[in-house]
Amino acid sequence: MAALAIEAFQGTYEPKIQRFGIADGVVDLSEFGPNVPEDVIEQVNTVKESIITGDLFPFEGPIYDQDGNVVIEAGTRPDTLTLESMNYLVQGVVGTIPN
Repeated sequence: MAALAIEAFQGTYEPKIQRFGIADGVVDLSEFGPNVPEDVIEQVNTVKESIITGDLFPFEGPIYDQDGNVVIEAGTRPDTLTLESMNYLVQGVVGTIPN
C-alpha cells in the first residue's frame, strides 16, 4: 500500500479497483470466546484456510434467489462484478431490498 502513496506523490499513480480480503490479512475472524468448543474452532479454521487457498469458494452455485429461481448455475464461480451487482436476496434470507 505504501507503493501506492509513492506513485501518487510521483504522479505515476493510475486508479484501479483493488479488493483485499481474508487472504491478504485485511479481513479476519475475531478471537473465539471461552465457551466455543475446540472442535468448532478447528472446523472454522479449516474452512478459513480452504477459502484462503481457493479450495473453497463460498459463492459457488447453485445459488437461488428468494423465489427459488437459480441465479448462479451449479458449479459456476461468479466473478466479482457479478457478486457486487446482485440485486436480489438469496434463498433463506428474510426481508426485501429497498427501492
